[in-house]
Amino acid sequence: MFAALHVLVDVGRGLREGIFMFWETLWALVLGFTLSGAVQAFISKDQMYVFVGTPTSVKKSKYSAPLIR
Repeated sequence: MFAALHVLVDVGRGLREGIFMFWETLWALVLGFTLSGAVQAFISKDQMYVFVGTPTSVKKSKYSAPLIR
């Protein structure tokens, strides 16, 4: 009797922990996709090129990591 109760308690705790982990992941994904959509909707490509640079300017980036010698 008590063994079955312990199993049910452990299953309940596992489900609760799974729901908490799902929530911790879900809100971050929703926030990230919302911000990305807002940037794509309200900022033009020309403005992004001025701020970030063109896709070919990655090699010319002044923020690249220094070489380790």
